[in-house]
Amino acid sequence: MTSQTSLFTDNQTLHSSEHKSFLHTVDGKYEDSYDSTAGCLGCAEAVYTPQILDRFKGNLLIEALPDFLGSSRREIIKAMEHSPSPIPTGATRTLLNAWLSNLAAELYIPSGRNVDLLENIDLLMRHGYSRRHPVPDRERDRLIAGPKSKTEDSGAETNTNSINFRMNGRSHDPLSLSLIGCSGVGKTCAVRNVLGLIPQQITHTRLTGEDHFTQLTYLFVECPADGSVKALCLRIISEIDHITGMNFRDLFARGGRTSAEALSMRVEQLMQLYNVGLLCIDECQNLANTRGSRNTLFNFIVSMCNSVSVPMVFIGTPAAQKFMQQDLRIARRFGSFGALNWERYEKDGASWKMFTSQLWGFSGMVCRNTSDAMPQDISDAFYRYSGGISDILIKLYIISQKMALVHGMKELNAKLIESTFNLYFSPLRPIIDAINTGRLDQYDDLALIADLQNIYSEANRATNKEMETCEFGRETPAQVESDYKDRINSIFRNSNVEMTEDRRKVLENWLAGKPDATDDEAIRYLIADMNELERCAATSGVSPNTSDNSKTDDGRQHRNAASAENITPTPMD
Repeated sequence: MTSQTSLFTDNQTLHSSEHKSFLHTVDGKYEDSYDSTAGCLGCAEAVYTPQILDRFKGNLLIEALPDFLGSSRREIIKAMEHSPSPIPTGATRTLLNAWLSNLAAELYIPSGRNVDLLENIDLLMRHGYSRRHPVPDRERDRLIAGPKSKTEDSGAETNTNSINFRMNGRSHDPLSLSLIGCSGVGKTCAVRNVLGLIPQQITHTRLTGEDHFTQLTYLFVECPADGSVKALCLRIISEIDHITGMNFRDLFARGGRTSAEALSMRVEQLMQLYNVGLLCIDECQNLANTRGSRNTLFNFIVSMCNSVSVPMVFIGTPAAQKFMQQDLRIARRFGSFGALNWERYEKDGASWKMFTSQLWGFSGMVCRNTSDAMPQDISDAFYRYSGGISDILIKLYIISQKMALVHGMKELNAKLIESTFNLYFSPLRPIIDAINTGRLDQYDDLALIADLQNIYSEANRATNKEMETCEFGRETPAQVESDYKDRINSIFRNSNVEMTEDRRKVLENWLAGKPDATDDEAIRYLIADMNELERCAATSGVSPNTSDNSKTDDGRQHRNAASAENITPTPMD
C-alpha cells in the first residue's frame, strides 16, 4: 500500500489560483458530487491512509478520513476560502447590483482559528472512531426489513432491536466540543466549512465478502426551539435520509404516532448502522430557552452520546452557557474537548486586517477605488458600525456599495458608511453601542461567562501575534523555509530512505527544478535514486548509506552534476 504523505497528493495538490475543495479530485478519490444511481449526496469511495498511532492503526473508519497533517496551515486556509466569480469588464449597473446581492452567500474568508477548529474536530472524530468497529450494511438491511415472525432454521423470533453493534468493551467518557459566540460572528459557517473538507458519506465497497459498509462522517442538525426529544430525533433521521437517499422518517415516524422513546432507539440504531463519526447540534441556546423539557432533551443527548460513542459538537450563543453552568455534570458533557469562544474581530487585529483587506479587493470591481489598501478612516467606520461582527460587516459593506452605485459615487467613504448604517441598520444601534462601550451584560447573546472562557485563548492570541508578522496572512520567509524543511523531512520519513546530507542536497536540487512536484512524485524519485545507488554500490563495493561525498558513486555524482549546475535550492512558497 502506497503511503500518503499529504492530503494534497498527485491530482489533490491545491494551487493558489484554484481555491478548490479537498473533495475535488480526478482519480476517483474524494469527489463532491451527486450520485443519481445511488441516491446519495457527496458519496466517495474510501481511500485508506495508514495511521501512525497504535490506537488508530487498522481502524478502517479512521484510515478513510482525509489526512490533514501533511498540509500547511496556508493550504488548509486556501481550501476553506470561497470567492465569487469576477465581474465581467463593462458590466452594467444591474449586473453589478446582482453580483453584490450574491456576495454574502458566495464569500467566505477563513483565518488561522479555522485551522485550529479543524484540528480539534478531526481529533474528536478520530478518538470517537477509535472506540468503535465498522457495522456492515447487512445489519442495516435487517433493520429495514423489520422483525420476522420466525427464522427459517430455529423458529426463534428475530428482533431488530438486538442488532449487534460492535464496540470496544470498556466504557468511556463522552466526547464533546462546544463552540460559543455571539450571533453573527460565523460559528455555524466556520463549522460547516471545516466539515466541507471531509466527505460526508464514504462507501467501503472494495472489501471482500459481505463486510462492506457505509460511513457517514458527520451529521448537522439544529436544536429544536421547544427542546423536544421527538423533534430532535426526527431531524437526525431526516438528515440521514437527505444524505443517503433513504426514507427512514416515513418508515419509523408512522405519521407522528411513534413515541419519543421509540424514535430515540431508532436514532441510536441508525447512527451505529451508518457509522456516524460526529453529531453537530446548532442553536444550543434553545436548551436555555425551554423550561420543562430541556433537562429531558439534554439527558437524551448524553445517553445517546454514551451508548453509541458518537462525539458531539455543540454550537450556540452565550445564552447557552446559562444552561451549561447549572452543574459540573452538564458543563463536562458540553465540552470534554473544551469550550471554544468564537470571538468578534478585534479592532485593527491581524484577523480584522486580513478580512477587510480581502473585502476591500472586491471594492475595486464595483466602485474602482484608487487605493490598494483599505483607508484607515473607512476601516474605523466599518468597525464602529459593525462591532467586529462579520455578518453585520459584510451586509453593511454590500449595502454601502449599492448606495454608492445609486448615487454614482466613484468610491466608498466613511460618511457613506455612516449614512447607510443610520438608514438600514438603525434597529441594531443599541446593540452596536453596547458593544462599543463594553456594556455586553445587557444582552444574553453578547455576554460571556468568565468561567467558561475559551481554554485555547492563549493559543489563539499566539496565533494572532504570529499572523501580525505576516502581510495579511501571507507566510514570512522564515515560515516558508520552515515549511520547506518540514516537507523535506516528511518525504524522507515516508519513503523509508535514510536522510544524509548528500541525499538531502540531491532531493533539494530535484525539487528546485520541479517546483510543482507533489510529495508522492518526490518519494518515487528518491526511492528510484536510492535503488540506482544500491545497484552501483553492489558493483563498486561502496556502501549506499555513506554521507561522505568523496565516497559516493561517481556515476550518480556525474548524473546529478547537470541538474545541480546553476541551480540553488530555494524554499518553495
